[in-house]
Amino acid sequence: MNQQFLTLKYGNKKKLRQKLDGYFGSRNYEVVERSGNQWQVMVPRKLESTEVEEIQEYMKQHYKSTT
Repeated sequence: MNQQFLTLKYGNKKKLRQKLDGYFGSRNYEVVERSGNQWQVMVPRKLESTEVEEIQEYMKQHYKSTT
């Protein structure tokens, strides 16, 4: 497994898991923790920059403001 940090302005663990499921299948990765805008994930291979951009856009589209 590869450790990777994702900078995601909009945070939603459920939505992040949905996107990672699409790339790796269910239970083939681990979302370790979030610190600020950084998500630590353990993935079978490093995500490509286009995949990271897709995740960022997906998270932004599904963001629900709490204010």
